[in-house]
Amino acid sequence: MKNRQMTESTESLLKTIQAHQPQATISPLFQKAVEMPPKTAQRKLGANRGKTRLWLEGKLLSDSNWNRGDAFDVIWLDGVLRYIKNPNGSRKVAGTEARPIIDTNTDKLATTLHATTGDKVSITITSNSITIQK
Repeated sequence: MKNRQMTESTESLLKTIQAHQPQATISPLFQKAVEMPPKTAQRKLGANRGKTRLWLEGKLLSDSNWNRGDAFDVIWLDGVLRYIKNPNGSRKVAGTEARPIIDTNTDKLATTLHATTGDKVSITITSNSITIQK
């Protein structure tokens, strides 16, 4: 229900803008956000070479417009990890066009999310951000 309310308020905003400025052009990114509510998923934290690992790939990313080569920043907050798209970001989506991959492999995952290998984390993905929390 929360996603539906957000989409309805975004659609309302779009209609208000068009009513007041009929000649206004709406960016394709904004239009896509209106059409696509956030996606949610759960993943288990894994391990690789003794470090905690979170692996995101494929349709989960591409369906939300996260594609190979997209730059992003990583924000570590207490209990929350966020990836924010930024053309000048310090990280890039890896993989192929058909199978984009974001691989985070550090013990900072466990510390930030208060989790251990094998714990499930919740993931919320929009076209501009990915939020991960336990």
